[in-house]
Amino acid sequence: MDLCNRYSDQIVKIVTTGFIAMALSACSGGGSGSSDAPVELTQQGLSCPDSQAQSKSNLEDMSIQSSDAAAVGETIQYKLNNDALCSGAQKVVWTMPGAQKVSAKVDAVSAQYSAPGDYYVSAKLVDASSSSQTLVAQTTVIGEQIQFSGRQVTTKYFENIFSLTAPGGVSFRSIVWNFGDGQSTTTTAPTTIHAYNNTGEFTVRVTATSTDDVVTVIDHVITVIQDTDEMFCAVQVIVSTPTETRVGDDNVMSIYVPNCLHAYLQNVTWNFGDSTTAIGETVHKTYSAVGDYTIRATIHLNHPQISVININRRIQVNEAAVDNNKCPTQGQTRTTVSDPFDETENCGIKGHKTVTYQNRKLETCERVEDILDWVVSSNVKEQVSEGPCQGQSCPVPAPVPAGISGLELINGVYYLSHNQSFSFYTESSPANSCEDSKVSRTCSNGVLGGSSSAVLFACQSGCGDFGPNGTIKTGVNVGTRQVPVTCAFGEQGIFDVFNEIEDRMCTNGSVANSHLRLGDLISKGQCPTYSYQPTGLYGACSADCGGSQSMIYECRSNTGEAVPNDRCVGQAIPSTTRVCDGNPDAVRRVEVNRVDEQVNSTNKCPKNQIGVIVNNREAITTKTYACLDHAVSLESTLVDYTPWVEERYCRDYVAHRCANDSLNNTEAHRRYLWMKKCAPSNNMIREFLETFDDVSSGKGTIDGVTGRTLYPTFMNSAYKPEKLWKAPTSETADCAVPEGVYVAAVCVSSCALPDEKVLAQLSGSHKMGPVEFIKALTQKYNRVATMTVNSSLQSKQLKNSTVEQWVTELIDTTQTVLVFKMASGHSLSVTPNHPVLRPDGTMDTADHFKAGDHLVKLGGEADPIVSIDPMEYYGKVYNVFVKSAVPQENIIVTNGYLNGTAFFQNEGAVHLNKDLVRKKLTQGIFSK
Repeated sequence: MDLCNRYSDQIVKIVTTGFIAMALSACSGGGSGSSDAPVELTQQGLSCPDSQAQSKSNLEDMSIQSSDAAAVGETIQYKLNNDALCSGAQKVVWTMPGAQKVSAKVDAVSAQYSAPGDYYVSAKLVDASSSSQTLVAQTTVIGEQIQFSGRQVTTKYFENIFSLTAPGGVSFRSIVWNFGDGQSTTTTAPTTIHAYNNTGEFTVRVTATSTDDVVTVIDHVITVIQDTDEMFCAVQVIVSTPTETRVGDDNVMSIYVPNCLHAYLQNVTWNFGDSTTAIGETVHKTYSAVGDYTIRATIHLNHPQISVININRRIQVNEAAVDNNKCPTQGQTRTTVSDPFDETENCGIKGHKTVTYQNRKLETCERVEDILDWVVSSNVKEQVSEGPCQGQSCPVPAPVPAGISGLELINGVYYLSHNQSFSFYTESSPANSCEDSKVSRTCSNGVLGGSSSAVLFACQSGCGDFGPNGTIKTGVNVGTRQVPVTCAFGEQGIFDVFNEIEDRMCTNGSVANSHLRLGDLISKGQCPTYSYQPTGLYGACSADCGGSQSMIYECRSNTGEAVPNDRCVGQAIPSTTRVCDGNPDAVRRVEVNRVDEQVNSTNKCPKNQIGVIVNNREAITTKTYACLDHAVSLESTLVDYTPWVEERYCRDYVAHRCANDSLNNTEAHRRYLWMKKCAPSNNMIREFLETFDDVSSGKGTIDGVTGRTLYPTFMNSAYKPEKLWKAPTSETADCAVPEGVYVAAVCVSSCALPDEKVLAQLSGSHKMGPVEFIKALTQKYNRVATMTVNSSLQSKQLKNSTVEQWVTELIDTTQTVLVFKMASGHSLSVTPNHPVLRPDGTMDTADHFKAGDHLVKLGGEADPIVSIDPMEYYGKVYNVFVKSAVPQENIIVTNGYLNGTAFFQNEGAVHLNKDLVRKKLTQGIFSK
């Protein structure tokens, strides 16, 4: 039966399963480990529509446009959308694993598939710099059976779309979906959504009952892996295989491995269910027996958390078809070579040679309509042998003067023809006759004979013993000359003595003299020199105690004669000083200094409190200074003390946000290691580590390794007012701790202003309403409104989540706050690291937003950001922890906008920039 004719116009488009648009930077794998690559073709010269500007910034909008489903043998067309055509790509390389026939038009490609199954098509867009990105589309090919579509790899909590596609004329009365994890549902629509809470392999069993009471059972295995930042794209893995084949047919089986996995990819192995295996991302398989087989593809990774990802597919093998083919195997080639034939070709400079050729014809076994036949792939003229080059002209070995005849100018170079002779000279200026240097040279097949030193066209006689024509002698000594020296102060009778020289040259037999001038210096006339010399006299003392006196200097010649100081102009006057006391009694003085002293008291803070009790007093020091041994020095010191006074610094253990001592998880864990090391030698640290567990609650821990990261911060009571003391964040740091330092608070992250309003359960009511953060904290509100796991951006469905802890800061501090002003007239004020939801369902920190972006209101409305203004704010900021580790249940409503709890600044930070909330309830991996 011709399935293409039967179903080409009757495919029921039950669910959108068409496109997976992924912007991957030069990443897609294919064919490693297999000598047979998937079917490929290349399109050149992509054309951007005139109505759309060319841009490379919209990769998320690029996609492949194609049919969602097709019948066996039906031609499926694939086109790039306008965003892809305008991406700046110069060409696109299409890869179509499993396709039996492919072709290309100006703006599209098409493929046909001979067996039912799920197949992917990839388009690699390459720009002028050879960088690329890859788009992938998936098509379901339908035979006579219902086809299942859905993810093959997913992660925990991800909402997966499963769907059925049926041949034309088939509709469903009921569909029972058993997800293999103890949960099931029944629908009448051929689509459902399900998320898994655990990792592993799960078999989705679908029992579909048609309206004519035909029951079909389909099993689909989905692999659930742990979500990691490095392997976020693992959900995009696709295995392309037929679901039906025949004995003896060649089946192309391929796996699409997305970019983030390639950094860890070792190889891909296949087990075909019939005791045969293969290695590679694209492989070929031929079954020899009828049966129902399970294909298992395994991605092997070099990753510390995930070493393998398994994907299972089923294939039904039927009896072999009758062979009407004219060639045995699709893709097989054969070659035919013609008899040799000769051709004469030019070579060298005006030379010729004989070249022998043969024609080589390559034919490929291809599917022509319904049979395999030989098709000419190429017909190439090949060179067999080549004879020597004969009769070449010779290049002239020197520049050719004007008026020379008998030479041929070729491409700006003069040549002597084959068997032609010409006269050259070995010297251009011999001392005697030019006839003695004349040589005749003959050209023979590109080689110029005769003496290789005979390369000149002209010759001129010389000047005998002086030398050949053009000989030049410079600097010939002809006597001496005196030149007066000008001294700075007009001194007379001083001269420089030079040699007198000239130049001589031979010009066609005659010697000419020129350029009479001074030569080398014979003796240099010396002018007198002057410098400052000491007189032995000193000036006045510069200070009352420990001053200095400077020696007096005068200008003298190098013969010792005193001269005016202007002859030492430009010289620094030397400085020679000595210590002296001008008025010692004038420097005597008395200084009084008051210093607070503090020691730890033997008394301790009450149980379940942290801090310290200290004793304080004042030390009064009186110091007298006088001139001693030419310096103002301490003469005497007297110290008096005030009585001791006890002060208490005790606080309950309460988690605070510590803006002036903000640590990340790694730094907090290192501080904890430093405290463990120093506990034996510091009672304050040891007491904190021993008592903290007795009063801690929730999931917080100070070890910085598991759960929510908490860490202690310290204050120094020796200052008035007391100041922050930053403890080390290195295990190797010194254990020295100043007196008066104590543990002041336990720190976490938070970031909203006190008057920002969070949606919470109103006091004495079951209703939700906006409440200021400071009121919610001080009155200990115990429930806030959060989103649910299955919420979409358009949903207003919320749940009451129990508050684990309200969080604020230990002390008021100055910090930067971002003020968002919206097109709706509303505003939101948060710190730069506060988590805020984007319209695409991802959570990002506030400092990554810009004007023109959008915030999301409850119900999914996107409110444009008009401006974001930084503001210096002095005071405390606030946030909340709820009793849930599910990311969606940590999305709250502040000032009407969807944003995150402190969970995303602590243990939930790994979920930033990931899809958390669906845009629509029907959206999934295969949705457009």
